[in-house]
Amino acid sequence: MLDNICTLKRDKLIINYKEYGNTDILKEFIDKIVYNFKDIKDYFNVEYDSLELTLYSKTDFNEFVANTTSQYGTKENIPSWLVGFSINQGVHIVIPTADRLEYMTKVAIHELVHLLSYKIEHKEKRVKLLDEGIACFLSHQMSEKRFETIIQDYTQDNLHRIKDFCIYNGNEFGKLNGYAYSYVIMEFLNIQFGKEKILYWLQSPEEFLKVVPTIETDFREYLIDKINK
Repeated sequence: MLDNICTLKRDKLIINYKEYGNTDILKEFIDKIVYNFKDIKDYFNVEYDSLELTLYSKTDFNEFVANTTSQYGTKENIPSWLVGFSINQGVHIVIPTADRLEYMTKVAIHELVHLLSYKIEHKEKRVKLLDEGIACFLSHQMSEKRFETIIQDYTQDNLHRIKDFCIYNGNEFGKLNGYAYSYVIMEFLNIQFGKEKILYWLQSPEEFLKVVPTIETDFREYLIDKINK
């Protein structure tokens, strides 16, 4: 599918790409990913040889997804919003246009966080809150527009609790606006408990579930205060 691809290695990242269209955007995209990845690597501090990242046009990306998973069926059924995919220890990302550069950099970092977080051994399955929360938080995927969805829940007296996102189904997590909430929850956990505790919970997610009932009130106060500010 990807003929005449180029490969470069930077900071333990193996990046595969084909020069589609605007090579300046491609170069800037790679530079941004490498620059932001340094903080992610330092956060986890786990041993690994390399991580592989492959960049595609949207057409080639759709073909790759269709050939890799049966979730969407044929490549014609791949949704337009799907621009990042992780499988078999590799991240697969659509090369952005100039106006999507910042957004797609965050998508790439989000997927790389998933790969590194799973290098932390864990016996119990992690709830979606831990998995997606750490990825959203470390890739800085919070915007004013995204936070407005939480404010809307507040005005309708329908704020979610931490336990609502301690689930394992990705579709259900998304329907509950889990990506927005999980960012704020992880921000709260980082302030209250610090990085080492979060890393411990990624290793022992069952211990996190024990803590959840004891911090619901504090989190609600934190969230309401954040909304009012």
